[in-house]
Amino acid sequence: MLPGIPDIVCCINGFFVGIEVKNKGKLYNQSEQQKIHEQLIIKNKGVYILADSLKTVQEKLCQLKII
Repeated sequence: MLPGIPDIVCCINGFFVGIEVKNKGKLYNQSEQQKIHEQLIIKNKGVYILADSLKTVQEKLCQLKII
């Protein structure tokens, strides 16, 4: 896999979703490659989630009305 690609890449209800999984409390420790991929995903109308728990992912997907 290329550096910076999100840990989980999926399609949910027609939306491209990239999920970068971080250890609790380390959400802001993204590499420069991860930041570049985040911006590319968002620019292309995808969803990028930086998460430290399943609850965080669920909350973001609900907030964006994807689930």
